[in-house]
Amino acid sequence: MQDTKKVAGELLVELEKKGVTFETVDGKLKYKDSKGNFTESSKEKVKKYKEEIIEILKKKQTIDEFITDNDYETNVYPLTDVQAAYLVGKTEAVKWGGIGCKGYIEVDFGSYSAEELSRAWKVLVNRHEMLRAKVTEVGFEILERDEIDYEIKIVNLQKMAEREKVDTLSKIREDFSEYVFHTEEPPLFKVLITKRIEGNFFHLLVDLIVSDFASVQLLISEMGELLKGASLEKIRYKFSDYAMFNQQRKGSLKWHQDRMYWLERLKKLPEAPILPQDGRAADKCENTYEFYRFQKHINQSDWKRIKEIAGEYGVTVSSVFIGIYAEVISRWSSNKHFTLNLPIQNRPTIGNNTNSIVGDFTAVNLLEVNVTQNMSFIERVKEITKRLMEDLEHNSFSGVEVLRELSKVSEEKELLMPIVFTGVLKTDGTVGTIEYGFSHTPQVWIDCQIVDEIDSEDQEKGLMISWDTRKGAIKESIVTEMFESFTETIRILGIKHSEEWKNPLEIIVPSASKKKVICERNKGITNQSRIQQRFVKYAKKNSNKTAVIDAVETVTYGELLERAEYIAGYLRKEFVENRTGLVAIRMKKSVNQIAAVMGVLIAGFSYLPIDIKQPLARQEKILSKANVIVELDEKKVNMILQNLEYRLEKHPEFQNPIAYVIFTSGSTGEPKGVVMSHTAAQNTLISIENMYNISEEDTILGIAELSFDLSVFDIFSVLGVGGTLVLPNPEKGPDASHWGRLLNEYKVTLWNSVPAQAEMLDAFASKSESYPTVRLVLLSGDWINTSLPGRLRKIMTNAQMISLGGATEGGIWSIYHEIDEIEERPTILYGKALLGQWMGVVDEELRICPEYVSGQIAIGGYSLAEGYLGDTTLTKEKFVYVEEEKNRIYLTGDNGRYVENGDIEFLGRLDNQVKINGHRIEIAEIENAIRGMQNIEDCCVVYNQSIGKGVLIAFIKNKISSISYTKEEYRKQLAFFLPPAMIPSEFVNVERFPLSTNGKIDRKGLAESIQKNIKVKHNAKATLISQKKEYVELAKSIKKIVCSISGNDYIDYEDNLLENGLDSLLLSQISGRIVSDIQEAQGMRFDEILRASLTMPTIMGIAQYISDCKNPSKNQMHSNAGNQTRNSYTVVYIFGDNENEIRDVLIEKLSASNISCKRVGGQEIIERCHEDISVKKKYIIAFSEMASLCITKASELLGENIIINRIFLINPSKAKESDLYLGDISIIDGNSVAIKSWEKAVLGNVREFESNSNDIFDIIMRELENDK
Repeated sequence: MQDTKKVAGELLVELEKKGVTFETVDGKLKYKDSKGNFTESSKEKVKKYKEEIIEILKKKQTIDEFITDNDYETNVYPLTDVQAAYLVGKTEAVKWGGIGCKGYIEVDFGSYSAEELSRAWKVLVNRHEMLRAKVTEVGFEILERDEIDYEIKIVNLQKMAEREKVDTLSKIREDFSEYVFHTEEPPLFKVLITKRIEGNFFHLLVDLIVSDFASVQLLISEMGELLKGASLEKIRYKFSDYAMFNQQRKGSLKWHQDRMYWLERLKKLPEAPILPQDGRAADKCENTYEFYRFQKHINQSDWKRIKEIAGEYGVTVSSVFIGIYAEVISRWSSNKHFTLNLPIQNRPTIGNNTNSIVGDFTAVNLLEVNVTQNMSFIERVKEITKRLMEDLEHNSFSGVEVLRELSKVSEEKELLMPIVFTGVLKTDGTVGTIEYGFSHTPQVWIDCQIVDEIDSEDQEKGLMISWDTRKGAIKESIVTEMFESFTETIRILGIKHSEEWKNPLEIIVPSASKKKVICERNKGITNQSRIQQRFVKYAKKNSNKTAVIDAVETVTYGELLERAEYIAGYLRKEFVENRTGLVAIRMKKSVNQIAAVMGVLIAGFSYLPIDIKQPLARQEKILSKANVIVELDEKKVNMILQNLEYRLEKHPEFQNPIAYVIFTSGSTGEPKGVVMSHTAAQNTLISIENMYNISEEDTILGIAELSFDLSVFDIFSVLGVGGTLVLPNPEKGPDASHWGRLLNEYKVTLWNSVPAQAEMLDAFASKSESYPTVRLVLLSGDWINTSLPGRLRKIMTNAQMISLGGATEGGIWSIYHEIDEIEERPTILYGKALLGQWMGVVDEELRICPEYVSGQIAIGGYSLAEGYLGDTTLTKEKFVYVEEEKNRIYLTGDNGRYVENGDIEFLGRLDNQVKINGHRIEIAEIENAIRGMQNIEDCCVVYNQSIGKGVLIAFIKNKISSISYTKEEYRKQLAFFLPPAMIPSEFVNVERFPLSTNGKIDRKGLAESIQKNIKVKHNAKATLISQKKEYVELAKSIKKIVCSISGNDYIDYEDNLLENGLDSLLLSQISGRIVSDIQEAQGMRFDEILRASLTMPTIMGIAQYISDCKNPSKNQMHSNAGNQTRNSYTVVYIFGDNENEIRDVLIEKLSASNISCKRVGGQEIIERCHEDISVKKKYIIAFSEMASLCITKASELLGENIIINRIFLINPSKAKESDLYLGDISIIDGNSVAIKSWEKAVLGNVREFESNSNDIFDIIMRELENDK
């Protein structure tokens, strides 16, 4: 129903703005139209609401008018808005409620006796009606003097020992703090007197629902007057008069005017400051009923100076302190445009007795503060003053009413404005000084109170600053530093010259001042240091020590140096004119790749690694930007190594100071080349080596690609100290079983990878594998699951776990954290800076952030890159100077914060740049690739972390809306330009993009919309599984594992896992969990299920595969009882029809061992395998030229869900380029060329054996036994 009074009030205010005013004369409505704006339409509205308008105009505007014209009789008086709010705050009905609003003080009255203090207090109880008030939900009533019963307890501390005195006083304060007033049971005060050597102290606790702090000060002042023997002036009016007036003026014309003012202001009123509530990654609010107080005094000299300067500038000291308070709060607040809660004294002028009434005259003012713009301190104060004065002119509509209106339009059901500035209160100072106190207020987190005590005889007491803080709302250490910052800023302001107020206010942050961009350089590193020099020096002294092992060969330090010198010689001879050239290395992992890197540097050039797995278009784009002098690939390097004339006799003296350029994803949509000097990279390498004793006894598994800067450590640290580098077979891809074999075979001691690769190894290893030789695990490049280190410790029982972080621009790594056995935080800490580096968190103005305040992570020190290749503009933007232009830092774009002990916690990316599997990806580069497709008008790519580990979703607006690509078409086209990790999982067509308030695309809104779509899709597909009832329970179990590991609860049974953000790394973890957790998969191999999940990447596909393997009769195509094998466990197929002497011997020996052995031809193998569907283990033996045909047939069988456990290739011919097999093979007596070709063609496990014809059978039998 429409509120006609409010409509009438709004009409009056609207007409008044147009120059139409109204008054009542003898009960009749009269108007004046000074501007001729009173239209007929407006007159009709006035007639409609005439009675309501007359009622509004009858409301009294001043309390004097109201009291003069009203002779009311009532026993129950209405509560003010604040009193009503206090009453609700006592209940648990509101957030951060559950407590009464109370204030406590201890006043030193010196030599006045306890009896004198008691008599004076009794006079005041009789004098002030609110000290005898009873308060309920309907209002308050005043009790007669003889109805109030209270006692004043006296505690003598004078003769107590110091410890006993302290404990007793502490207990008194604790009792007062915990005391609960019941407002319907007066008196709502509690008093006590302590006798101390320094004087008698009066302890007063009062429920602030009956007396605000100004009234408490009035009581203390009047006590002082009574103690001196003075008489008090008679009180003309009472608080009950004010309460009645306050109620009736609601609905007055002024009230409606002020209401309209605030309704307009609400449209832009910001939220409260967002402060760091807790020191953990996930903020934790523990609602307690306790408060703690911070208190400090500013001396009289500094306080007087502040008042003098404020007077010079024509501003109040209250505005000065609000300005300081706002600036301090802004340093800790993530929003710099916020609202402060200002309780104000709303005492009306009543004759000459304005300040003689005790009661709660508190009103709330919501003060908007905007600290986003940098300005001088005095400008800030004047801006705040102007806003405050304008607000106070409209205080008839109370702050509580404003909050009610705000809650109606806010998404928050319970709107809080918990950061309070109570203001500057003045003490009388004639008799009695306040020595201690506190206040408790519901729904308040920090309450700043300032008391002017300049009349005190103590020169150190000019200003008393107190913060009362709700325990559990904000971590105590955070508030401690905020309070120190506030008081120290005030103190320094008091000793500054007035001219300095014209500068921006410098906020003193104790923790930040200790974190300046200062670091020590690692010893032994000079501007002449080169990262290859240590390798060269070691190689010359220890030429026979093993340096690098790859899939084909093992080379010594001497041999590696020799190859490097050939390559260096070629570069010096062919490019002698170019002394600072950039050489591209476009090779897969191999000994020769490492030799190429060393050769480039020895020649004095810089290397540019190109990832050959990247799309060709992206490789070419990088090469065109880099302007390389030459490319080194396998073919060219092999040519160089065969040409004896290229051998370098003497290493050139001149060395380019730049070691390498690595290209990362660029914010403009273009790859950007990070230029790294030798000394910068060396600084990082030396730090890690010294910290973790990297030595010639160490062996590292070089998993990282050359284009990923983790490889810099693998190559130059390990080979620099004389260790051994083991390179995985690049043809096997991310194969954890291959890594595991290398770890044990070569007794690897160092593991260096992104977390996802370690997860993959853990999933493979499960409970059966362990790697005891690994002593150090370095994890970096991405977020680390808190459970990963513990899982790795089970398979690497002797390893120390280290988290490393940083940016390519910061020299590989800049920060480290030694991961404890038990990490108490929800995330693995980023940690502290490495030696020779600085790591910090800065705000938008490049000031160091206080602890727990999030900001941008920055890197400084001696490992910084030179900048970006050919892009001085971006270099100046990202590499900036701070601290009076003395120190250079790199702005990472990462979000983080300092936590306890100076550690840094990583909180994610600030912009649209994301990390996927350790690779930094810029959203803009993906968007540019999509925009390059036909019919695309615009697109927006978002990274939705709420779906699984995070997926990329592309929203696309087509030029012609009726024409669009399918998901498969998008992915296929983008594969020419982008690596798989950068291709979005979902493509959504939109007609337009939602915009944020600042006109930018609302990426968050887009992400939320796709989340809703996925939920709908999930619900719609919920019944699909019922169509395949035999797989229901198994599929449900698999789904739980898939959802748990991916973090995506919306993946459905028929969804393509590869298109939903699950790559081979995650699928390997899923496969490992399936083997260990699901009963139906017991006895199956991890890699067997992994291959099935890559071939049939759906939950139902995996479930069907496992079910068919365990229940082969369900999938049997042929049933022939006469053809069943003698052994239902194992059958070996001898492949091929041609005669072979070794074949006949094998058949004879295998049959004698009770193993079913069958000779089969090309197509026959398919039929026989279907006949033997119940046989658990199937093997194939193929000879020489039959190898390729055998692999083809085995792949066909895999497509029909029939697994060949292992294929034995005996003296095989070279694999064809078209050969590709997902399973495992054993090669017996193969030549090196053939073995290398088969390792490239086979994604499974490849084992190699040498034999003579007599022990081929023994090898095969051992392999069959191992597979059991």
